[in-house]
Amino acid sequence: MGRLPVQQAPGVRVRHGEVDRHERGEVREVLRGPLGRDAHGRDAEVAAIDLFTEQGYDSTTVNGIAERAGLTKTTFFRHFPDKREVLFAGQEARSRLLFTDDLRAFAPRLLALIADNVELRERAVYERSVLAEAMTDALRKRGVPDVTASLAAELGVRAFHAAYARWADPAEQRTLTDLARDELRELRAATTALG
Repeated sequence: MGRLPVQQAPGVRVRHGEVDRHERGEVREVLRGPLGRDAHGRDAEVAAIDLFTEQGYDSTTVNGIAERAGLTKTTFFRHFPDKREVLFAGQEARSRLLFTDDLRAFAPRLLALIADNVELRERAVYERSVLAEAMTDALRKRGVPDVTASLAAELGVRAFHAAYARWADPAEQRTLTDLARDELRELRAATTALG
């Protein structure tokens, strides 16, 4: 089994860098689900996650991903502009599957992969801003004033990500929904305290 130097999420009890192959099997099955990608795109996603976990993000090449997936490099680039996008493409469809309690074990692995790589952290920050912008636009369309819509969206994104990090902790028993509600309550109290 390959080693990956990782920074683990708080409370995650995994031996440094080792990933249970059973967990990878669960990820493989999730990614083969209805993600709106053809089989080649899904195969590349599975291969990339396996390789990122086994040998680290920086050591994984597009050629390696394509080879593991049984694809040519050209076919890989038809689906993804670069290796980073393998983790972020199809995120909306994947999120419907990954936020279920039976796949909770995948969350620490994903957080560790992102935390361990500057490029992936930058992409995650970008994804957060895209989500906040989409939420802001949706609130504006409902007639919420600009400043209120923007602040609500930023707080919502912050609450979600804090809740997700807590949910990834194997010791945490509450649902992601319950944790997100708790985070929103805490943020509401903090903003009230600001006066």
